[in-house]
Amino acid sequence: MARCPVRLRLVGTAFALSAGCWLVPSSSGAQASALPNWTPFEWLVGNWVADIGSGGQPGMATRGGESWTLDLDRRVMIRRDYSDYPPAAGRLAIHHEGMMVIASLAGGGYSAHTYDNEGHIIDYDIAAGDSTEVFTSSVVTGEPQFRLTYARSASGVDVKFEIAPPNQPGAFSVYVTGSMRRAP
Repeated sequence: MARCPVRLRLVGTAFALSAGCWLVPSSSGAQASALPNWTPFEWLVGNWVADIGSGGQPGMATRGGESWTLDLDRRVMIRRDYSDYPPAAGRLAIHHEGMMVIASLAGGGYSAHTYDNEGHIIDYDIAAGDSTEVFTSSVVTGEPQFRLTYARSASGVDVKFEIAPPNQPGAFSVYVTGSMRRAP
């Protein structure tokens, strides 16, 4: 029984030493990358509320919005979105939630990875501008391609989501549009 406290101290010391290794730069000389330039996205940072009835078809959402935040010491940007749809045509009400993680690429530019509560995972390349951000999904054989556009407007932001049929990359058709304004 007397050895148990010593064993715990040894385990605790080993844990503390191994945890401390994360704080010491690696011997390979790898340096932390510079902070990303988020200037093209800064106008989106904050909380947004969807203007319900602003053109969203099919299924007209009854509530929705997004939040855009910088995270991990400004190394990534996170977009969280939600929308609620009433029961229609024999289906139950739907609550949709999604999360997008945006990162800068080592060679310049940005990419994003989106996940949602329906099990979708979409990878996007981003064309970033001063007042328009265009997210275009990678081409995957046999899968649809997606394009999501955010454009600054006088009242907030206009959003457009387009889909190209499988094996027809770039042949986008508008699936849903809408607008958002800053949350009070």
